[in-house]
Parts: sequence; structure tokens; C-alpha cells
Amino acid sequence: MRFQTWFSQKEGSENPIVAVLAEWVRDSEPETARDAALILETCSCADGAAPSGLIYNSDIRAKIDPWWDAIEQSLREYRDATGEGALSNMEDITAGSLVWFAVEWFAHELASEFQSAMDAGEFPEPTANDMNGYHNFRGDEQHQFYGSFRVFWHTEGALFLFPGTEDVMPEGWYWQAEFPGCLPDGEPIGPFETSREAYEDALGE
Repeated sequence: MRFQTWFSQKEGSENPIVAVLAEWVRDSEPETARDAALILETCSCADGAAPSGLIYNSDIRAKIDPWWDAIEQSLREYRDATGEGALSNMEDITAGSLVWFAVEWFAHELASEFQSAMDAGEFPEPTANDMNGYHNFRGDEQHQFYGSFRVFWHTEGALFLFPGTEDVMPEGWYWQAEFPGCLPDGEPIGPFETSREAYEDALGE
């Protein structure tokens, strides 16, 4: 599984705060699983390192009702984990402090769960022979190259917009004729299980 897919699945969580955190991580476009974990581990509402909409009082108050069950859950889990009440450590108990506490608590919990998945080897990092990126087609003669194509990973459920279409593609590796900075030429080919398979298919190997 790609780590992006893990967060895509978490966006469907019944816990609205977990869903928002997962979407926030995905939108941050981390390059590696370790980068994704770091985003969660350093979540801080006071420093602005958190999902949007958590600064202004009007935005925060709007989240109280739909997030209330999750906020109560964070308070219970904190008490169970530490033996202390979270509210006793707050100088001022406000709507903002409750929401911020819940967001940072679930960010911590999500980071721990994600780290466990990383330790279990669920998100292997790209290896040296990973073929993600741009390459040249090969001609019949040795060292003869022409054109350009891109090998890329497509996450399940994400909308891939090809000019003139709005097709939803299955998860996997694809290749597509394309020069860097230009629109693609032709539809994406795939999916393949590995980037190497997509690369070799593009070269006709």
C-alpha cells in the first residue's frame, strides 16, 4: 500500500477530526511516509501548523456541534492514558482550547497509528530502481532516444483529469507520453503493479 492511500482511507473516518487531519496531510503532498508522519507529529494549532479554519473564533465555534462527540472522546482518551483530566491543565476553558486540544490529541494518535504501520513495513520507500518521473523513449539504434514519457502513481479514488475526459482510474502505476511542463499526449496506460513494469511497457520491453 502507498502511504497516500492510507490517508485516503482515513478521510472516510467516522471521527470528523481524524478525517480532517488525514485530508490535511494529503493536501500537504508529503514526498515520503516519514514526511507525512512529521506533519502529524508537529501539529500545533497555536503555531498555525494544523488544518485550516482553526484560527478565528467564528470558524472554531462552527465546529463545536459537529465535532462535539470527537472532542469528548479526546478528553476521555487523555484521561485514560494519563490518569489526569485535560481540562485541569487548561488556563482558560474556551471553545478554542477544546477544539485545539482535540485536534492535537488526534494528530498525536494518528501519528502513532501511522508510525506503527510504517514499522510494520506497510509503506516501503522508493528504491534506487524506482522509475517514477520522466524518461525518454528509445529508438532502434543503441543510445538513440526521442520524445518523453512520465511514469507516475495514481491513488485510488483520486480524479485524474485527462483533456476532454473526467475518467476515474484504478490505483496503480501508469505511464503517459508527456514532456515536462506540457500537456500529455495521449491517454495514460496502466495500471501496473510496479513503476518498473510501467517503464518497461512504455519502452515495449
